[in-house]
Amino acid sequence: MSYKVLSVVELSNRLPWPNRRIRGAKRAAAGGLKVCESEDWANSWCLLDVQLETRFDSAPVHTLEGNTLLRRDFPDNIKLHTCVDAGGALQAGVVIYESERVAPIQYIASSDPGRRVRAVDCLFSELRDENYAGKPFFDFGSSEGVNDHGLAAGLIEQKEGFGGRTMVQGVHALEIL
Repeated sequence: MSYKVLSVVELSNRLPWPNRRIRGAKRAAAGGLKVCESEDWANSWCLLDVQLETRFDSAPVHTLEGNTLLRRDFPDNIKLHTCVDAGGALQAGVVIYESERVAPIQYIASSDPGRRVRAVDCLFSELRDENYAGKPFFDFGSSEGVNDHGLAAGLIEQKEGFGGRTMVQGVHALEIL
């Protein structure tokens, strides 16, 4: 068995957000940003592709086409939530692969203007306090990286800034013959 380090919020016993996140969410909402469930997968995936490539020299695990097939097969479990400005322009988005007990976050992206107006703060505030408040866990996922310990410290810091705390998950491998 191997292990993964996850960042998870236990919603019934969550820690308060840092003041900067609270101010960011309030500022974004006051600036007219709105959070909604969306079907604008193509535009959101384009933003995700560009941000992962330019900021992290990376790419999503799933392609838009692959995610579309998953979404077709699991429409109640795979959801896109976006944060848009007053003109309807996409500022941030997150994909959640939802189960009965957990709201696991798979992909997060924000535009450059979205980062300036704290769109992700607004997005997670709404998702945590409204959309997924009834779930036991809000899971920011693992934070593998390239440091000596195999962790991405900056990514863990970001997730802790949204109330995530470290949880270790055992990973079992099943050999299929």
